Amino acid sequence: MNWREYLLIVALIVLCGQVCHATDFYVNPVNGNDANDGLSWETALKTITVAGQKAWQADDGVNIFLSEGTFCAESGEAFPIEIGNLLLLSGASSVSTIIDAGDSAGILSIEGHASENDRIFVTLANLTIQHDGGDAAPNEAPAIDTTDRASRMTLNDVCLRRLSTLSFAEDQGIFRGVFSMECYGSTFEDVTGPLASYQPIPPHHFLLHDCSFHFSDQILTDLWGRGRELSLSTSSVGVVSIRLTSCQFNALGEIFTVALGCDRINIENCLFVNCRVDTVGAYWYESCHLYFCTFIGCEMAMGLYEAYIHYSILDDGCVNCGFGQVYRYCRVPPEYPYGTDNVSCSSGPPMFVHGPLGPYYLSNEASGQERTSPCAGLARYVQELRWPPEGSTTRTDGVPDEAPFDIGYHYPSMPPPPPKVSIKTDRAEYSAADDMQVFMFYENRGVKVEGAIYFAFGPESLDWLIYWPWMTFVPTPWVEGTLYSGVSYPNLPPTTHTIPDNLSPGGYLWLGAVLNSDGAFTSDLALWPVTITAD
Repeated sequence: MNWREYLLIVALIVLCGQVCHATDFYVNPVNGNDANDGLSWETALKTITVAGQKAWQADDGVNIFLSEGTFCAESGEAFPIEIGNLLLLSGASSVSTIIDAGDSAGILSIEGHASENDRIFVTLANLTIQHDGGDAAPNEAPAIDTTDRASRMTLNDVCLRRLSTLSFAEDQGIFRGVFSMECYGSTFEDVTGPLASYQPIPPHHFLLHDCSFHFSDQILTDLWGRGRELSLSTSSVGVVSIRLTSCQFNALGEIFTVALGCDRINIENCLFVNCRVDTVGAYWYESCHLYFCTFIGCEMAMGLYEAYIHYSILDDGCVNCGFGQVYRYCRVPPEYPYGTDNVSCSSGPPMFVHGPLGPYYLSNEASGQERTSPCAGLARYVQELRWPPEGSTTRTDGVPDEAPFDIGYHYPSMPPPPPKVSIKTDRAEYSAADDMQVFMFYENRGVKVEGAIYFAFGPESLDWLIYWPWMTFVPTPWVEGTLYSGVSYPNLPPTTHTIPDNLSPGGYLWLGAVLNSDGAFTSDLALWPVTITAD
């Protein structure tokens, strides 16, 4: 059981404790029928619209389960879909269950079911909610409207896609009427702010864990001149707290504003790439704290109030790194010394390498890189220790950090994958005396290998593999020595071979693999078929 499934089960247990007799409805856009009762998969409804109508008639809270498929106007949905007494709306997965509202600004209008203490909890899980990218008129309904009917909105493994200022009212937000919002393992693609609004009541707090935000060039350039901004709330006064943990913000090449206005901001272990990070509106002294974050090519705009950044990395592409900020045990660009007291890692680049989950691990000799990043091992200097997330690492070998720990973004600790080799030729068929070009690509996101990259050519039957490496006319090995972790060789020079006259026509295979010094395979076997034809 992964942690997302665990959180969903816990949420269901909590909901069941509040409403003991919840009704379950099932919806299938392909095999369902709105004439059914919807109480089982065998008698599933066809549309969420009808399930929502039945939910209004229920005496207790309802759970609505969606099958794989796309729920859209063509499948019978009427947007915005109105759902009453909702506890849970869950799909099969965020990849396979999609609610597509087309060019309708409003997607869901939800009224949660009040428990005995009038606390209302609504959970969306395992689905994608999107517009089709059309130009929905602004100043209409928010994408998801709960008005004042949700004490807490929870998103578990939800993808919100193409919800922007083109498709909801600027003063209402994508989510309206949410008092408290928590997101776990969710993805936001081309979603621009505000994410939630303060009308009719102010949001109390936001918690986002293991979430990612991605923005395409299209959304960054076609916002009708409204500005490139993602904000978590329209009100800098009403929000009490914002907490972001292990989240990623990626603007794909352009500066994108992440506006975090509220009374208290706590950001831990987050990655910001090509963003303008703006915390203006943090009214309390020392109210904005960032721990173990990594900033790549960012503009730091912390407004008129001080922000405290601890154990973090700002690469040389970051600008405006001095005004209103205090750095504690960080690595910052040396040309921005203002406000950088206690910087203990200010020389040399961060030295990022590609690891199992992304390209911003720290180079570390202990995990198989050629050199160690100057951002590794700062605990010996730190008096007020605040550890990175448990079970996390900046090392490509997946070993969790221990003292002295590394600063910067920490990925979840996991075993590294084996080296990856791929191989191909310039065409599929050859005859005797033809020249053949062979290309090999190598990527090592795992541990350091002392060995060699071989590639071979032999009959399609593969019987000859027992004599590995068996060659007809191939020089071997191709690369020999230390293959460092966290590096890739996407453009190894091709080799050219002439097809021998005595090679029998038929099917053959090129193979590529990494062997360590004792001859054992340390990578998967790459295969590429070719055909030798008769003259």
